[in-house]
Amino acid sequence: MVALHGRYYARDWSFGSYFETKVAAGMAAFIPRLNPDRDLFLVARRGGHMLGYITIDGSETEADDAHVRWFITSDAALGTGIGRRLMQQAMEFCDRVGFSLVYLDTFKGRDPASL
Repeated sequence: MVALHGRYYARDWSFGSYFETKVAAGMAAFIPRLNPDRDLFLVARRGGHMLGYITIDGSETEADDAHVRWFITSDAALGTGIGRRLMQQAMEFCDRVGFSLVYLDTFKGRDPASL
């Protein structure tokens, strides 16, 4: 999962190993404290290949806030609707939990995904 982020951001944004290390450290901290009542780690796979994943971090935010983290799809998933389904399932989870605010951090220059 970290490698998927690393490859994409190195290729398309010239990010180096610092970014990949930051993703790995964030995931290493998130997974052990994952609370299934407030957090979600959702992976899309086909034929043993990971096509993408998304996480909802509701444990380290305000009581009714959730942070979308590590949302990415592989090149093989582009145009298949996998990203849309991952986001839909993540938002359904947020609705069930009752989060009033769901946010995603990003940076300038990122274009929205094509629908």
